[in-house]
Amino acid sequence: MRSIPIGTSDFKAIVEAGYLYVDKTKFVEEILNNFMGTKLYLRPRRFGKTTNMQMLKEYFDITKKEENKDLFKGLYIDSVQKYKEHQNAYPVIYLSLKEVKADNWNDMYDALKKIVIREYNR
Repeated sequence: MRSIPIGTSDFKAIVEAGYLYVDKTKFVEEILNNFMGTKLYLRPRRFGKTTNMQMLKEYFDITKKEENKDLFKGLYIDSVQKYKEHQNAYPVIYLSLKEVKADNWNDMYDALKKIVIREYNR
């Protein structure tokens, strides 16, 4: 019996550790079929926003091509041949504000700068 990933929202860690994962890779298909430039997804807390965004990053990010070639094996999106050309084919900018916690504007601004600098360096 597989364990439930309590306390982690890291898609790659969940899949690689063999945790129980509800396959939401059909979301990739939805994005590719209904591309409109910018999308905004609002969900309540603890509803999988970060996990979904990380899943998208791992699927599309060209810098992870060799590292992630088997990450989607057995998941829905791996069974749809017409989307294979999109897997690990694009540069991805991934910014998560999940770790930004501050009591004032200056601290928040500094935290945001660190996130942007880290992604720029990547």
